[in-house]
Amino acid sequence: MKTRKNSKQNNNLKNVYGSIILPKGLFMYHTSEAPYIKNENEFLFLTFGVKDWFFSGENYITKFELNKDLEVFFMIRDINNGYSQSLLPTLTGNPQNKNLNKQDESKLICYSKYLIKEKLDGWFCSIEGGSGVEIALYKNDDSLDIIERVKIVENFKKVNNNTKNKLNKSFKLLKNYFNIQNNNTNNDTINNNITNNNINYIIKNHTIIEDEYIPNTDKFPLTLIVNYKYKDIIEDFLVLSKKQNYNYPFQIIFKNAEIYYFKRNGLKNLKWNC
Repeated sequence: MKTRKNSKQNNNLKNVYGSIILPKGLFMYHTSEAPYIKNENEFLFLTFGVKDWFFSGENYITKFELNKDLEVFFMIRDINNGYSQSLLPTLTGNPQNKNLNKQDESKLICYSKYLIKEKLDGWFCSIEGGSGVEIALYKNDDSLDIIERVKIVENFKKVNNNTKNKLNKSFKLLKNYFNIQNNNTNNDTINNNITNNNINYIIKNHTIIEDEYIPNTDKFPLTLIVNYKYKDIIEDFLVLSKKQNYNYPFQIIFKNAEIYYFKRNGLKNLKWNC
């Protein structure tokens, strides 16, 4: 355990809860049902690995590399048996207000003013109270360099013949639409790109994605700077993660993290007026 000396005890997000430093060089992934468009939204939601994303139908992955260090709010209330709980219900005073990704734009913009006040670049939070975690960056698309754009197709190997025939028909339509040059639909990766709105996408088989797009925190570890009240919660989670052989991204990113605990006494939970 590492502790930091007390500094001025302002009743703010960093002191009451904490923050995470995302290092330059870290890979982040934007997974969605539509292609990524730079600066399309105020917030960009990212994961550390695509295992946290459930693929169905038409999906896209954009792989990014951070081009500078970023600091995000540690928006975690609790971690129980590997499942993290968001601080959002506590901050908003609404027990049902749990899923940040499903907030309307006006709510997200209202939340952002509290981040801006403390010069935070976004937040680190759970995905719907499960084992997945995400980063929401506020107006920070310029901090991300695009490494790869991928179009995900269904698995052509492990489906029954009827489903396979339907998928092949769909793929032929996709091939014609995007002017794909490669006719081998059984490969895990189709090296020829598809072009959509002058943006190139590599087509890859759905089955190889989880093992290919993973955290690189072994080389670029996170730095957690969190309130001492999280110490037991995090240490229990680290023990569980080791027992489970670091099975998913949330466990992996904490494996090599530098964790600092600080003590702040007499501070009250904060409320967001949104």
